[in-house]
Order: sequence, then C-alpha cells, then structure tokens
Amino acid sequence: VVHLGTSFGRTSSNSNEVTVGGSLAVRGMADDGTTQYDSSEWITSQDLLRTSDALSTPITTIPWSSTASGGDVIQVKAYIVGTDIADATEVYSAEIMGVYSISGTASSLTVTEVGTPILNAVSSWSGDQPDCEMNADGDNVTVQVQGVASNTIQWLCSYSYHRLINVY
Repeated sequence: VVHLGTSFGRTSSNSNEVTVGGSLAVRGMADDGTTQYDSSEWITSQDLLRTSDALSTPITTIPWSSTASGGDVIQVKAYIVGTDIADATEVYSAEIMGVYSISGTASSLTVTEVGTPILNAVSSWSGDQPDCEMNADGDNVTVQVQGVASNTIQWLCSYSYHRLINVY
C-alpha cells in the first residue's frame, strides 16, 4: 500500500492499493504544443456535505480553467450517496454525468450544456425524495444535492473530470 498526502489514520495492509489524501491527478499524456492539453489530467476527488432542509446546495464546484478567454470543454462524472443520519435504511444513490463548454471573451462568455446530463439514481426513501443535478455558469461546473426538509442527510460525492483547454 502506498499512501500519498494525508492518510486520515489509515493503516497499511497487504493489497494492491494506492491511497490518496486530497485529489488525484492522472497525467496520461504530454502537451503536444497546442496548449490544449495543459492541465488535461483526469482529476478524481471527494466532497462531503450535511443538509437538513429541502434546498438545492452545491456539494462540488469545479472552476473553469480560464474565464478570461473561454475555450474550455469539460466532462464531469459524479457518484453521490446520501443517507439519513438517524436511519441508515433511507439511502439515495446517484451517478450523474455532464459535458459543458465555455467560449467567448471575458465580457461575453457563453456556457453550453452539451446534451442533457445523464442521471441514474436509486432511492429507498419513502415520501419526499432527495435529488441531485449538475449545471454550469460562467465560473464553475456545479454538482448540487437537494435534501428533505424533515431529515438530516449526510452526503458524499466522489467525482472525476477532465477537460480540454485553450480550444481556440
């Protein structure tokens, strides 16, 4: 076992495992000189959140590489699980994937959602349901969760993304 970054008190054991504290960036290629592959790593990370209302709340935000010139394309895939902290039989689980681009100039940026985000979700909740969604604006791509007003939900979001930058 190899521990990189903060180990969060993990102990080593015999396995083929790499434990990463923080985010993991996998660099699969070198820049070809176009600069479109600068920072093209496949980034994987996690975020957590606790909600006790029925509002949509960002759990993960991924900033655009450049909001001055646009020209970014990003693909995001997030795995979300939420459970009522008082009842572990109440579970919401989702996988959501979206693709976005930003183009234009700082004074006139255009954010485009490519297709509709794909959502696969299952839930054991009865009555009002938790939910999740993905969207983008001129600053970030955001993954949001929506809780249930009468329950405190502990959320965990594991997500990965990669992007092309300086496309034009």
